[in-house]
Amino acid sequence: MALEVLTFVKASWIKPLWKQLGRITGERKKELDRLRDEFVDPEQLR
Repeated sequence: MALEVLTFVKASWIKPLWKQLGRITGERKKELDRLRDEFVDPEQLR
């Protein structure tokens, strides 16, 4: 089943998609860091 899901992904898309994922992950980390600066660290609330 997992292979069926990936059949629409072309090999030439992998590198740009991986790059975009890295960008999104970096932006998310920066946003969480800014929130931690303004509010209580959410990890402490657990």
